[in-house]
Amino acid sequence: MTTDDVEKYYKGVFDNAGVGILAINLEDRIIEANQALLIMLGYDKADLYKRSFLDITHPDDRETSCRNMTALMAGEISSYRFEKRYLRNDGSILWGDVSTTGILGENGKPIQAIAVIADITKLKESEQALRDREEHYRGVFDNAGVGIDVLDRDGKIMQVNKALLEMLGYQEQELFQLTFTEITHPDDREMSNRSLETLMSGEKSSYRFEKRYLRKDGSVLWVDLSTTCIRGQDNRPAKVVAVIADISKRKQAEEELRHYSERLEEMVEQRTAELSESENRFRDLVESMSDLVWELDQNGIFKYFSPRMKDLLGYEPEDALGATFPRFVSRKEEERLSGTVKSIFSSRKPFRGIETKHIHKDGHNVFLETSGVPIVNSKGEFIGYRGVCRDITERKQAEEALRQRTKDLERSNKDLEQFAYVAAHDLREPLVAIGAYLKVLERLTRNTLADAGNNCLSKAINLVLRMDAMLQGLLAYSRLTLTPVSYDVTDCNTCLADALSNLGPSIRKSEAIITNDTLPTVKISGPQLVLIFQNLIGNAIKYRESEPLRIHIGCISTESEYEFSVSDNGIGIEPPYLDRIFNMFERVKDLSGPSGTGIGLSTCKKIVERYGGRIWVDSTVGKGSTFHFTLPKE
Repeated sequence: MTTDDVEKYYKGVFDNAGVGILAINLEDRIIEANQALLIMLGYDKADLYKRSFLDITHPDDRETSCRNMTALMAGEISSYRFEKRYLRNDGSILWGDVSTTGILGENGKPIQAIAVIADITKLKESEQALRDREEHYRGVFDNAGVGIDVLDRDGKIMQVNKALLEMLGYQEQELFQLTFTEITHPDDREMSNRSLETLMSGEKSSYRFEKRYLRKDGSVLWVDLSTTCIRGQDNRPAKVVAVIADISKRKQAEEELRHYSERLEEMVEQRTAELSESENRFRDLVESMSDLVWELDQNGIFKYFSPRMKDLLGYEPEDALGATFPRFVSRKEEERLSGTVKSIFSSRKPFRGIETKHIHKDGHNVFLETSGVPIVNSKGEFIGYRGVCRDITERKQAEEALRQRTKDLERSNKDLEQFAYVAAHDLREPLVAIGAYLKVLERLTRNTLADAGNNCLSKAINLVLRMDAMLQGLLAYSRLTLTPVSYDVTDCNTCLADALSNLGPSIRKSEAIITNDTLPTVKISGPQLVLIFQNLIGNAIKYRESEPLRIHIGCISTESEYEFSVSDNGIGIEPPYLDRIFNMFERVKDLSGPSGTGIGLSTCKKIVERYGGRIWVDSTVGKGSTFHFTLPKE
């Protein structure tokens, strides 16, 4: 064979090889590739020859490839083999089993490298799928809600999951030192060993039975055991997989049920006697009750009435059986109750406190309050209702009388409020005229009357002015009742400022020192809150000691309300007056003391209570007073 023939032969092998073959020069450039490699990587020859072997190597494998190629070209190694990833032309990955050999030149040094590449992509994918399946089944094994163990042919424990370790109380390494026989209850060992022998002999492939294990602490664990034989490569039984479910609670319940069953016959006889006695006792109780006891079926037909039927509605119990409730009520009452009755029968739930108006046999009305519970048979099927009716006729009559009286009182209160408003308004006109005439008379007789006469005339004028102030206070109080409650969002700081502005002359005259906390925003009529502050601060100015007057307006916040306070160091209030001062025209001092109408605090109380609040006072004679009032947050 000539040299040309040899060259053609190896060229044919190169081109037609079933694996990829790649030639790389010292500059790491691809200088030749066979058809198999071009097909594997998806390149045409011209495009591939433009690249280095690192260009087609996966980034994660380039460092290893470069290190191996450097060692090969340096003559440190003559060849190497490893698995690596290539990048196809379309960007996908090709796993290759690569064998690389150095080609030596005449000087004995490597001049190029030949790489033989076998496509192992499918093998790698299969290995990964196998690993994924192993991880999946391992996860199922470890996290199963039942215990699982694997035994060898001799019953030695090879593998256990977490659930079984928790059930038995052992650590994993402790169980690996034991056989299944050692953790089996002595009374169940013979049966368990026989079952294992049956599996390992191939007579059966699986079995299931209940047995007892011994926990590490010596207590007994009842389980439902399912075992399956796993065969080896020689198709002979090699391992046993056991699935173990804890049935201790069920066994305990079965034991309790067995004990109960042993006593059941005795209890049945005893219960039968008790039921007979109870039935007699129930009958005696029902017949002596003041309430009417009834029972009806699922269609609303009455099946039983107690003897009280005669007293309440005038019918004999047996004469009323077979009827429905419309027989004892008017057509209007029937229409009112029909929806309620349908709802009760639809829900099949207990009900109570349903008030109905019935017609006595002689025609007069009887009011009853009815309650009932559903009746079910031994199969749990609904078969009707049972309940009682209580006579509430007297109560309903009393309620009607109370409603009428309440309406009369409301009407009377409105009339009184209107009267107070009109009276106070109309009384002011002649009173103002009297005051004017007295002023004129005082001016005309100032130099002609004696001192006693002038003194009497001055007192009369003061009394007229006081009466006018009282009437104006009464008018303001009446307006509160006649005016609807307004829930405006009000800044209390602004209202306090307005009240202090209105009291400016009195504050300056008394030289009062007034301080306040930062106040919140509440829902109240602004002018009415101004009136509260003005009355409380004004009273503190009126009833003061000779020492410098100090007044503080404070506020604390609770969960549901704001509590305001107006504190002073004035003369204080004697204990008997602490509750009375909020009554109309009630004053602590007589007319010789500071002026006042006795209406201001009543007005404050009226405003606060209309908004759902409270007002009260704490006081010590000679040390001062603190008026408190609350307003809800909502």
